[in-house]
Amino acid sequence: IRRLCHHCREPYTPGEESLISLCLEKKNKYTFHKLAGCSLCRRTGYLGRSVITELLLLTPAIGNLIMAGETADTIKAAARKGGMTTLRESAVRKVVAGETTVEEVFRVTMPDQDIGKNTEA
Repeated sequence: IRRLCHHCREPYTPGEESLISLCLEKKNKYTFHKLAGCSLCRRTGYLGRSVITELLLLTPAIGNLIMAGETADTIKAAARKGGMTTLRESAVRKVVAGETTVEEVFRVTMPDQDIGKNTEA
């Protein structure tokens, strides 16, 4: 995921719509950052990249689901119950940390249909 240039990024308070789209609690106060552009980032607003990850651990329970021929959605739901973080959640954490933009999250990740509005980054 592209990393915001820390030399020129500009902070802003996200609106309710942004928080809902990222499955973040509206009651919390967040400061996001947006692109600005400077000579260091060649006026792009981005400087470098950062890693987002989704790691599915092959636990005995997950292995049993795979061997039983369960659907990907069922396996994902079981993995999430076991603590797996999705790519979208990993990317949202980067937004909250001021490392990337909301637009970048939407550009590189797909929505998590099974995730409720209680996700905290």
